[in-house]
Amino acid sequence: MQLSDLRLVEPQLRKLGFEIVFLSTDRPEILYSSLKDADIHYTLLSDSRLEAATAFNVAYHLDDATIEMQKKYGVDLDKSTGTSMHELPVPSVFIIDTSGIIRYVYSNPDYKIRLGADALLTAAKPYAPSPKR
Repeated sequence: MQLSDLRLVEPQLRKLGFEIVFLSTDRPEILYSSLKDADIHYTLLSDSRLEAATAFNVAYHLDDATIEMQKKYGVDLDKSTGTSMHELPVPSVFIIDTSGIIRYVYSNPDYKIRLGADALLTAAKPYAPSPKR
């Protein structure tokens, strides 16, 4: 849902000079096979070992009860990530300037509450690099 919402402002973000990078915990082969027919215009990277999520301090460990509940819904983290770490990232959005400084963070542990496209565009505008023409 968040990626669909992002598509609404993606052209404006690109025009402002932003590069969009999306990280997923799916293993690369699962991630890329799911996108065969997808028309995406951003960089999509696999963070199956949660190295980036850990570095950004948004990784958290799932307890055994949550793992079992997810399995009941058909979610197998071991299979999708290729690890037995039982960790996930808190859904987060970062705006990072061209010098590598994090200028804005939206992170909410309730995965159902995501940053809306309009709010992202509003948050990004003050940190826009030089506009692309």
